[in-house]
Amino acid sequence: LFRDALVEDPNQTSGWKNLAIACDRSGQSELALNAIDRALDLDPDSAAAWYNRGVINFHQEKWDAALADLEKAWHLDPNDQRISLLLQKVASAKRGK
Repeated sequence: LFRDALVEDPNQTSGWKNLAIACDRSGQSELALNAIDRALDLDPDSAAAWYNRGVINFHQEKWDAALADLEKAWHLDPNDQRISLLLQKVASAKRGK
């Protein structure tokens, strides 16, 4: 459904973010990264998109990439507790590896 919506309006940032989340949850990591990168191309100041890319990288255990994405998200929205919590999880996972 998200892909269909994006055919109608390929410049819809929220559509790309939603597609990325759906792809990540269904195990399509590369498609998820491509979709979230498209959202970031459209809106590089979207804390939610940076957070979502951090989540995708976290699921792939790409700790450094996840940290970089989440730090960017936190810089854009330091009051979002989800970002702070995931930053702590990534830092902990990175130390444990």
